[in-house]
Amino acid sequence: KVSGNTGREGRPTGNGQKRLSPEEREARRRQAQRRRELKKKKRRRLLMIMAAIFIVFVIAGILLYQNSYTGIVRKGNKSLNSAEYAIAQECFERAIEKKPEQAEAYTGLSKVYIAKNSLSQAEKVFTDAIKNYPDNTAIYKAFIQFYIDTSKTLKIPQLLSKASDSIQNSLKEYILTLSVMTKLIFCEFHSSMYLVNKEINERLW
Repeated sequence: KVSGNTGREGRPTGNGQKRLSPEEREARRRQAQRRRELKKKKRRRLLMIMAAIFIVFVIAGILLYQNSYTGIVRKGNKSLNSAEYAIAQECFERAIEKKPEQAEAYTGLSKVYIAKNSLSQAEKVFTDAIKNYPDNTAIYKAFIQFYIDTSKTLKIPQLLSKASDSIQNSLKEYILTLSVMTKLIFCEFHSSMYLVNKEINERLW
């Protein structure tokens, strides 16, 4: 009795595996191709999500920096160098409000007033800061540098004569880094800072 099965489909191979028909091989090939395409889509989607997250972090970082004390001061200095004094003043005032104990913004604001030929207002920036923060060494250093830059070094001893002992002691090393002329002014005019003057004299001579 002859069977209808020719033996071409489902015939086992020499290693015991079933031999696939051309239609089955094509179906498996397409299935494998769909799996590969699906994996590619998933990878692309993952890369797009990661890129979007990265961009969000970059934008957030830029915004945070621009609104940080350092970013505001930098923008103020840039505006000052470009003679955009109104913008520079606004930036420095914002920075002072943000971190009033930091000295850089006071220096920037004083330079704005100097550029606008208002030396008295520039000095007032520091006198007000010293009143609010009498124990802030950084602001005293910035104030001293202001007097040096504006050729008002004779006012430095008067400034430090009103400072506390802790401020005077903390400024000793800073004073010793100044120019010889400035140190001589300290020695000659600031008798209340005996220990500082003594140390300056010893290192000078």
